[in-house]
Amino acid sequence: MPTVLFPRQLRAYTAGDAQYNASSTNLRDVISELFSKYPKLVGPVILPDGRLQPFVGLFVSGTHASLDAAEAHPLQHDSEVALVSAVAGG
Repeated sequence: MPTVLFPRQLRAYTAGDAQYNASSTNLRDVISELFSKYPKLVGPVILPDGRLQPFVGLFVSGTHASLDAAEAHPLQHDSEVALVSAVAGG
């Protein structure tokens, strides 16, 4: 099963879960599954038009991925999907 990893900044929207084991085998379906399980992620992570928020990165096993090509992005059972939010400070 692909594993989705959540950074600490997003765990407030996942009931504190640091990871989620998805059952889907392509990136688009994993993202849909994720937002079904954790609906509070929808605003902070994804825009109403379906694009990722500008400050959120999506990576599959260390490689940058795009939601635009998500349906064509097959996942292996040991793939790691990471949602990475930018950290700013001053």
